[in-house]
Amino acid sequence: MYCQFHEDIGHDTKDCRSLKRAMDGLSSKGHLKNYLQRSTHDTGKNQYKKNKSHVSAKEGNRSEGGFVVVISGGPAVGGPTMRGQKDYARRLGQVMLSGKSPVDPFPRIEICESDGGRVATPHDDPLMVEIKISNMRVKRILIDTGSSSDIMSMECLSRLAHDPKTIESIHYPIIGFGRSIIHPVGVIACRFGLDRERKDGRKMGVDFLIARDLTTYNVILGRPTLNKIKAVVVTHLMLLKYVCDDGAIGTIHGDQQQARDCYLTTRNPSAWRKDPAGAKGKRKYEEEPPTASESIPVKIEKSG
Repeated sequence: MYCQFHEDIGHDTKDCRSLKRAMDGLSSKGHLKNYLQRSTHDTGKNQYKKNKSHVSAKEGNRSEGGFVVVISGGPAVGGPTMRGQKDYARRLGQVMLSGKSPVDPFPRIEICESDGGRVATPHDDPLMVEIKISNMRVKRILIDTGSSSDIMSMECLSRLAHDPKTIESIHYPIIGFGRSIIHPVGVIACRFGLDRERKDGRKMGVDFLIARDLTTYNVILGRPTLNKIKAVVVTHLMLLKYVCDDGAIGTIHGDQQQARDCYLTTRNPSAWRKDPAGAKGKRKYEEEPPTASESIPVKIEKSG
């Protein structure tokens, strides 16, 4: 259920009481008569000119193109219910009015160019990392600070050790780019481990929304988990730093080659699979590119 008036989930547009009250108010003031059906003598050109004269300055400054939004919905920002979202906004309002917020300790984190490692610059590549989830190390994990949910593809989940009975059904969608609506299969809690110098740096449980189709990514790691680990993301250096269980600072370097492979796969899968240069050399942590008749496999390796 999605309301175009509120641009939020929780109810359908046709059932929106706020929209009905707003329409009644406009109708009583005569503002809706310009949108009533005209006689057949009004041409499209004349109709456009008449309607254009009533467009306010605020509306005239709006772009005529579509909206570009981030992934919204899921357990973040109060959850899927309107009451939860209002409570979330109310808590923020209380902090803003009082000027006081709970103390949340944050250690000192220093970042310099040497932290970047081997990164080809300049670049516009997304940050993609490899992290242990459940019993395997999973590649092609996109770090997305614009996503309000942690999302896992159904294909990736099928490779991990899990109990299908633990998948909880959900009845709310997530909103993607261009207001596209995706209905997750369900949500599952998985063990999640971040390593620091081959030692367990951070262990926790993460609730992943399960999506049937996640393009070329196995997992999208969004704000819920990034905020829990107090992540500092530096895309220029392909770097993610986080706070470990013992308070130390852990570091994860992104895989630039995988990031570019995923981008090419999204743009034109057949083109890069047939690229002679790409077919000859092995990619770091990757298998040889599949033939044109094969599908691109999920890149997961068992942990040692």
